[in-house]
Amino acid sequence: MNTLITVRDKMRALYADYSMYIVPVFKFALAMVLFLIINNRLGYMQALSSMFVLIILAAVSAILPLNAMVLIGSFLIVLHCFGLGLEVGAFALILYIVLVMLYFRFVPRDALVILMGPLACSLNLPAAVPLCLGLMRGPESALSAICSVISWRFFQLTYEEIAPMKQSADAGALEVLQQIPRAMFNSSLVLYLIAFAATAIVVSLICRYLTTFTRLTAIVIGAIVFIVIMIAGGRALHADINIGIVVGGTVVSALIALVLNTFFYTVDYSRSKFIQFEDDDYFYYVKAIPKLKAEGTRQEEFFDDDAMDEEPPVTIRPDGNGEVDFETKLEDSLKDL
Repeated sequence: MNTLITVRDKMRALYADYSMYIVPVFKFALAMVLFLIINNRLGYMQALSSMFVLIILAAVSAILPLNAMVLIGSFLIVLHCFGLGLEVGAFALILYIVLVMLYFRFVPRDALVILMGPLACSLNLPAAVPLCLGLMRGPESALSAICSVISWRFFQLTYEEIAPMKQSADAGALEVLQQIPRAMFNSSLVLYLIAFAATAIVVSLICRYLTTFTRLTAIVIGAIVFIVIMIAGGRALHADINIGIVVGGTVVSALIALVLNTFFYTVDYSRSKFIQFEDDDYFYYVKAIPKLKAEGTRQEEFFDDDAMDEEPPVTIRPDGNGEVDFETKLEDSLKDL
């Protein structure tokens, strides 16, 4: 654990020094990988298959926020679907308009999940999406998980089933249009939606309790919930589920979530402190939990154990009318931590 924390601290220091270079390079590389996957799997519109076009789109994605990459990726998929067939493109356009509207309305901060979710599902690591979302976001993150799995399912359906059907001389436009929703919204997709949403909500709710091993417990329970839903639901809905792949992928996903948690949320619950202050109307209680540092790294202590019996220090600044502003008071107290 100490080695992992040391690596984390060095990576944070490196990122702090060179973030203006690291972020664009990371976004460019991520965009190139995603756009290449889209072109290799779909690639029905020849004008978008050029490497020059992909490099330009990746460069644009590198200088814009991640949400721009979500829009460009969705736009690429829709255009390739129009290259496959007018009815396929129309269905894709409606589907992605709905998904994008839901995403930007409720969870616009989860762009990385929307981009990486389909990739995780393709690698048979679907549980990594709800586990990581539950750790880093709130219960509303279930919507991000749902959007990512729907996008992945349509992407998979297009090159595995719809493209061969379109290339068959016996399939008409109306038949294809009827087959798309029937093949997409099957028992497997329903099962994945339930498993993703339930796991993300369970993990995020458990993480709200700030006690020792809470987040580790959340990862373990979330992984168990995902496995149970997938296996039990697969039998109930008669979905085609490979138990070995589900269990193995969930275990690897739990390890990924554990590493992610170590990088972004490592605290020392044994050194937790409590402060209390009050104003004219309320008493306020704050729990301060120090971050876990690598061994040999000096960490300053704001609180002294002997001083905890005394009234904790609180900075109070009056506003222009001579009255205490509670928000300023709370902000000053938390800054002192």
